[in-house]
Amino acid sequence: MGPLTVSASNACGSGPASSVGIDINYTIPVRPSSISGPVKLCPGDAGTYSVLNVARASYYVWSVPTGMTITGGSGTNVINVSVDGSYTGGVVSCSAANGCGVSPSRTRAVTINSPAVPASISGQASGVCGASGVVYTAAVVPAATGYTWSVPFGATLMSGQGSKLSLLILMALILVETSQ
Repeated sequence: MGPLTVSASNACGSGPASSVGIDINYTIPVRPSSISGPVKLCPGDAGTYSVLNVARASYYVWSVPTGMTITGGSGTNVINVSVDGSYTGGVVSCSAANGCGVSPSRTRAVTINSPAVPASISGQASGVCGASGVVYTAAVVPAATGYTWSVPFGATLMSGQGSKLSLLILMALILVETSQ
């Protein structure tokens, strides 16, 4: 990239110059390096994605999934993004470009940051007919901010909704018929 400059002249001298930048590359840039940045985001999060500078690149072309918006850095090798409620994951892509064309894109799969399944529930599994005060706990799930409990028909969750500890379940008398 460099300036192309022209000025007019006559017997009295030269006038002011006018310049325009021109791209003197001979080929399109190479494909960008891997994309750095978060793989998992939640609605409301912000993040930064980047690629290393690419030789012969004049600008960069980014694409982000639905629900993710570029909030800064468009056209550069580093972008800032925000995520709204319609985000469900997808692909972030980046290509390097100049006056000769656009490189093949580099992609990075991104997902919504859903918590993992709790590994286990501990507590009394049998002998709870008519019992009360039975305590159950769920294994800790990294990045979880709450836990939602549901109980079988005939049982009542007395406390612990939102916590990894379900403090009290009141069980009604459960009759199980067996065929002989």
